[in-house]
Amino acid sequence: MKRALRVRLAVLMFLQYASLGIWLPLLMLWLGALGLGPLQTALVWSTGSVGALVGPMVIGPLADRRLGARHSLALCYVGAALLLVAFSWQTHFTGLFLIGVAYWVLSLPTAALTNSVAFHHLPNAREAFGPIRMWGTVGWVTAGLLSGWVLSWDRPVAAGLADCIRLGALLSLAVGVFCVVGLPHTPATPSTRRFPALDTNLLRRHRSLAVFLLTAFCVGAAAAYANQLTAPLLRDRGLAPAYIGPLLTLGQASEVVSLLALPLLLRLCGMKTTLLIGITAWCSRYLLLASSTTAAAAVASLAFHGLGIGCFYVACQIYIDGEIGIEWRSSAQAIMSLVTSGVGSLAGNLLTGWTVQHFEADYQRIFLGPGLMLAVVAVLFGLRFQETASPAPAPLRTGSALPELS
Repeated sequence: MKRALRVRLAVLMFLQYASLGIWLPLLMLWLGALGLGPLQTALVWSTGSVGALVGPMVIGPLADRRLGARHSLALCYVGAALLLVAFSWQTHFTGLFLIGVAYWVLSLPTAALTNSVAFHHLPNAREAFGPIRMWGTVGWVTAGLLSGWVLSWDRPVAAGLADCIRLGALLSLAVGVFCVVGLPHTPATPSTRRFPALDTNLLRRHRSLAVFLLTAFCVGAAAAYANQLTAPLLRDRGLAPAYIGPLLTLGQASEVVSLLALPLLLRLCGMKTTLLIGITAWCSRYLLLASSTTAAAAVASLAFHGLGIGCFYVACQIYIDGEIGIEWRSSAQAIMSLVTSGVGSLAGNLLTGWTVQHFEADYQRIFLGPGLMLAVVAVLFGLRFQETASPAPAPLRTGSALPELS
């Protein structure tokens, strides 16, 4: 593959994740500064899950039948930038919730489109996707460091956090422009079914997929605890907001390492073992947080984040692309995404809000639940999941996948 194409895909990943990384890890701090309670903050965070459920039905057909991937991405990012500016000026729950839903309906499907473009142009996605996806992590880290600089200014924390959201809008606009001028042409291959995720034969043909999806649901639900509570946990253990954003990039630093090692892990260990490493990383993170009350343990737990993202979420995308036959791949990607970013994340976000309201700031008891659940999931996955041979790469299906929220 030409070097120029790799560079363009890497730039796209960098800008895409930077537009989120500058504000999303700090969202819970901003909502808390606005005076929202645990359930209200959980509902605002859950707007991403609503977007995961609705977005494919809105954006997928548009990309497949009308505009194509490049112009659909541009439209989504420009629209998301405008909504993010409006979101940053809200101070009450109703406005935050409604604008949040609209934003995520446009924003969440963009990662699916980006992955589809990458998989379409990469001749060997199993080997090449991880290193290119790594540049998304680099973008997230860069944005996290920038957020720390913004929050170091002498002004109220809420104002600084709102400015981080506006910078995210500016970066989102930059991604939209780059999609038009920098992305290669990618022809769409629309499915013959209106909603491919509803294919009833898929789970019957691929029995291990049911085990895989149940596992993905549990990991997606458990990930909500980290998404919502990591920043408040660091704050409650004595860290200033200006340091929280940069410290959270430690998780992405470990993610860079895991993404670089992912092709080697897949070759040496296989898909099943790689996925088990990812599940175990999430489990270890929560059990560490449940066993200690120190700030050092909270910071150390971030190392497991990158391993969980690379060896589970990114490996899941590669598994669906490589292990499921061409005729079922679109259905499998859609079901996988709805299970993790949609239903699983929604259940986890609401459960997190209820748990925080019930246990307040007792983080040891809060994190013990997802840690024990994932320990059981890892054992069951190891016993029941069977890896199959990898078929040839599939043609592009632009509306078939959604990103992880983590």
